[in-house]
Amino acid sequence: MPHSPVTSLEEESAAARQQREGYPWLRFAPGLEEEYRHDTLRQLLPQVRLNLLLGVLLMAAFTFMNVLLLATGENAAYYWMTLAVIAPLLLAVVGLTYLPRAELLYPRVAEVVMPLAGIGFVTIEVMVSRGGNKLAASMLVLAILFAYSLLGLRLYAALRVCALSTLAYVALAWRADLPEAQVAYNTLALLFANVTGAAIGHHMERLQRAHFLESRLLEETAARDGLTGLFNRRRFDEHLLQCWREAQRTGARMALLLVDIDSFKAYNDRYGHQAGDAVLRAVALALTRSARRPTDFVARYGGEEFALVLMDPARQDLSAVAEAIHEAVAELRVAHERSATGPQLTVSIGVALVSPASDRTAAGGLQLADEALYAAKEEGRNRTVYREAEYAVLATGEFRRYRRDDAG
Repeated sequence: MPHSPVTSLEEESAAARQQREGYPWLRFAPGLEEEYRHDTLRQLLPQVRLNLLLGVLLMAAFTFMNVLLLATGENAAYYWMTLAVIAPLLLAVVGLTYLPRAELLYPRVAEVVMPLAGIGFVTIEVMVSRGGNKLAASMLVLAILFAYSLLGLRLYAALRVCALSTLAYVALAWRADLPEAQVAYNTLALLFANVTGAAIGHHMERLQRAHFLESRLLEETAARDGLTGLFNRRRFDEHLLQCWREAQRTGARMALLLVDIDSFKAYNDRYGHQAGDAVLRAVALALTRSARRPTDFVARYGGEEFALVLMDPARQDLSAVAEAIHEAVAELRVAHERSATGPQLTVSIGVALVSPASDRTAAGGLQLADEALYAAKEEGRNRTVYREAEYAVLATGEFRRYRRDDAG
């Protein structure tokens, strides 16, 4: 009977680890945090755009209402000033949401524009209060609640905007010699609005983060091979295409490795399919332990074959990864009485090291790795064969069978 190998992957995805560890401070681990911000804001931008337009309409409506019902003397000019100053800023931010990669630009611009709009709004409202309107702070309360819940700002960004606006009101009201009782009342109202808004914002962001992690875990489940836990063939094809395009853009090199278990059909015939499944899981674990860089990608390619994508590896590092795979499989010490290479389980590896050209497709790189794997099988298995220079003359779709006397 074969030695019983380790049968579970030790690796845990970033989303699964974050869900297990929690996020009490509303922040994920680096990398995952950036993905969350971009993905969430990309989904929220259409609604944020509508909310900003709603804010402009509400400001216009309140301006007309204040002018008609509350304006006295110069206060009417201040109300119109509010609309003339704040509305263009908000409309400019609305226009920003239509730009390419707005999910990157919006939070940066919003964290500058919104405090400026808040201070401008506070300044005008204090001027109105000096004219005798004691209801001016009610608009500030609405603006604070709006900032926490409808602008698409993260909680801490909204806190900075609203705290700065509240402090600006206290400072400007004090300098304007407004009645102490009025300033104290309005300050408390703004503080209550901040507490309420922060509670709403905290709840909303927790829901957004929980939804993001759940969606990511569902995507990962759909992209995983059910037996080994590695990425499946569909996810491999998607990742390969993404990396290929990135390498074409940046001029980086790529390494494609195809790993095949030697004499696997004979193993199944001798020990049974349950033992074969255990071996597939053990080899999958060995591969994840061998390819340790954050950008290294490991997938089950099909049957007893696995695939790896390594971005911009040094030649010596590539050799080290291949050697580590052979050693990790050997350390499993899985007996294989019908192997053509020896008494224990082994693998053959085909490696293609390519610089993706603009006129070539990922299929060519994958074919070169497949030819290298075939050569490794032809040469006797339990070895690694490299292909690099052959990529320049490769005709995609025309498989070349390397024999022992001409294999590299």
